Parts: sequence; C-alpha cells; structure tokens
Amino acid sequence: MSLKRKFAEFYSRLKFSFKEGSLVIPEKTYSGIVYPEPSFSDMYEVQMGDPDISSSIDFIADVAVGNGFQTTMNKNYTETTKDGRTAKEIVDDYCRIFGMDELCQEIACDVIGYGNCFLWVKNKKKIEEIMRILPGTITSFKFDNTGINLAEIKTSYGTFSADEVVHFSFKR
Repeated sequence: MSLKRKFAEFYSRLKFSFKEGSLVIPEKTYSGIVYPEPSFSDMYEVQMGDPDISSSIDFIADVAVGNGFQTTMNKNYTETTKDGRTAKEIVDDYCRIFGMDELCQEIACDVIGYGNCFLWVKNKKKIEEIMRILPGTITSFKFDNTGINLAEIKTSYGTFSADEVVHFSFKR
C-alpha cells in the first residue's frame, strides 16, 4: 500500500469517527471493515442500563486511582509565603476547594468508560472553577477550518469553547 493511500485512509477514518460523536479513531476488524464508534449518549445508556458495566468501570477506576493522593514536601524546604504558609499547604487548600480526590475518580471513570474526559475550567489563568462535562450530555463537536482541531463542544446544557476545556483521552 502506498504512503499516499495510507494517509487518505487515515484521514477518511478520522472524519468518519468525528461524525459519529467520538474522538477515538475506530479500529479495523480482521475482515477489514471499519465500524463506527458509538456516540457518548449511546455508551452512557449502556453504562447506566447495565449495573455490571457500571460497577466494572467504577472498580477499575478505584484500582487506578487508589486512595486518592497526598502532597508531600521536603522537610528541609523552609520557604513560606507572606502569611506563613508553605507551598504544600497552598496546594492542599486548592485540592480541597476543587475536590481533586473526587475529580480524579470521576476523570478515571470517564476515561475508562468512554475513552475521553472533558473538564470545563473557568478562567484558566487563575482557576476559579472546575466542572466535569458528562460525556453522556455531549451532543456534538465543532472543529476549525482544518477539521482537526477542536473548536467547541455542544452539550445538552450549554456550549463550551475549546479554550475553556481540558481534554483527557485514552490512546490505544
């Protein structure tokens, strides 16, 4: 197969996948047939409709995340802020404000169950709020002129610019 044909096939698979609503490129089967990826709403219905699938995703996420995380600091590091707090205390406060332990668990569930996780971040320069965009609520993606870069995400409860979104994905 020529290099030109490989590129043409790759781009046709990309466009095919994006039309179906998933950002994961579909794989070829052994017979050479490419099946479309199910949409996020279809995957959500399957996950919520079958308690075995839902509990399996939760179990794998629990194993992946574990007991959450703890921040540590070198005991010899003595620098503090004007109000006497260490960097560890500042990070711990922000983790508590944004619920990072719970958010890590939710991110793991989305990445395991859907292959993608989307977070809306209000004011990326000085983070004010972080909200998980539920994959089952995503209705469509809009891309820029090239057709490759994500421009916005439309959900059943609003539209989010790609500049406001953090996207985690599972690459096979």
